[in-house]
Amino acid sequence: MNNKSSNEPNVVINVVGEVCPVPLIRFRKALRSTPLNAIIEMIGDDESSRREIPMAVEELRLSLIAVYDENGKWRILIKKTRNV
Repeated sequence: MNNKSSNEPNVVINVVGEVCPVPLIRFRKALRSTPLNAIIEMIGDDESSRREIPMAVEELRLSLIAVYDENGKWRILIKKTRNV
């Protein structure tokens, strides 16, 4: 039996300390290498990327599951709902 949560990430990309555009580039690279319906978790601290990644998700018509802000860092969960 699979006990994996439906929102548990398949891929975690830690971009703490990286500034734009590196987090966005790493996100787009991950999209190419992950299967359909995969959950990608981005963890970072650059405010520009915190805004740009959700905009890219919307532009690519993917699913933004959640955005969390915790102790100066953010976490963004994205579901790859279509091949891009």
